Amino acid sequence: MSKNALNVSIESFFKNSIQDYKPNFKHIHWENLHNSFNFDSDIFSRLKFMRSNELTTGFDNSNTSDGKLITTKEIERVLKRIHSDIPSNLLSESNIGHPLRKMHADFMVSKSSLKSAYHLSSLIKLFGADRIKNIRNCVEIGGGFGGLAKILSTYCCNSTIYLYDLPETNVCSAYFLAKSFPEYQPIAKNDSFFLIDKNGFTRFAIRPAWRINELEIESVDLVINISSFMEMEIPIVNNYLAEAQRILVNNGLFYSANRDSKYKKSWEKNKPFILSDLDYGNNWNLSNIFTKYDNFQITEFGLYKSKTANVDLNKTLKQTYINKYSKRIDKKIIRFFKRYLTNVDVIKYPHF
Repeated sequence: MSKNALNVSIESFFKNSIQDYKPNFKHIHWENLHNSFNFDSDIFSRLKFMRSNELTTGFDNSNTSDGKLITTKEIERVLKRIHSDIPSNLLSESNIGHPLRKMHADFMVSKSSLKSAYHLSSLIKLFGADRIKNIRNCVEIGGGFGGLAKILSTYCCNSTIYLYDLPETNVCSAYFLAKSFPEYQPIAKNDSFFLIDKNGFTRFAIRPAWRINELEIESVDLVINISSFMEMEIPIVNNYLAEAQRILVNNGLFYSANRDSKYKKSWEKNKPFILSDLDYGNNWNLSNIFTKYDNFQITEFGLYKSKTANVDLNKTLKQTYINKYSKRIDKKIIRFFKRYLTNVDVIKYPHF
């Protein structure tokens, strides 16, 4: 595969995708971040360093504004939560895009590579290693630069990974995945980008977000969204949730890891994102629900599509929110008493 062939494919599908850009798919959060995106003659030089420049700002954890490396303590904290079924090579970070990396044991890691491995661990925890390994068709809504897609494709070795995102982001994932798997042939078709193996099997399909409705009914085994529903328009999120129910096979899997709520003044008239208020529909059974180990505000959950639902997800998410924030308040009160009232004379202050 020549460099020119990849560049031509990326340029072709990007230019086609922006011709039919659906503006309602771009939340003001991304309008602000994509202001500096410019597909010009220098784009491929910038893609070489995309994980340390403006191209991946906002969707690559390794691309930090302060330029700080992940610490050994952070690495060890994540490694404790990585499932034993995940081989160490899936934790390693390549130099594609020049991310901030750190040597640990005998391989390089980054914040993003460990985050991807953690979410694969969550999938295994929720649904079992055998079920995940045998995934044939996986949809990642908001695929970012392709970090999770890369390790999923390696772990689920007979799968096709579909990434649905904005055109500016798709340029980055197309470049990253093509460079990660140089043995695959890059093909641009209209507004989409594909990587095909030597047997003619599609390993990756990178498409504009609004093309998800073209997937066939009950054709997908797993749908994933990580930390991007919270940065979309609410109607778009609800549309994705409806599409997930439509495209998943019976007993198909859905995984979400998003903040409980999010809102910024810079979002102008956009409604705040509230996880428990979304329109999930009724066709779900709950695998499990838990709080992400390193971010109290993020709730992870796994669902099975079912015609006989056993969960009111909105009610369950609201109760989960109440429970965990109540515990947090209780802990703060306890810390306050321990810190400030340890030496208080209880005779003078009997009400304590």
